[in-house]
Amino acid sequence: MKTKFDKTLWLLLTGAGLLKIGYLLTTLPELSMTANLSIDALYHYRWASLIASGDVFANAPYFRAPLYPFILAAMLKLTSFNLPRCALSN
Repeated sequence: MKTKFDKTLWLLLTGAGLLKIGYLLTTLPELSMTANLSIDALYHYRWASLIASGDVFANAPYFRAPLYPFILAAMLKLTSFNLPRCALSN
């Protein structure tokens, strides 16, 4: 037995989910558009590139949590730096 509250909740959740999917489909950049990395993404990408190249303490002392750059560095190492790259040398 469904109550009016249950139907309203499901309707709101479905509407919110569809709105989010629509937003993501219209605002996500294409994979080939990695040159538009923001400041944080570009910083982490460069840091991970240094770590993957062997310079583990490139930004010592760490002023940010290093887990994400280390995971990204492992992904770069496993894929031989074939992840979508940004234009770092301009």
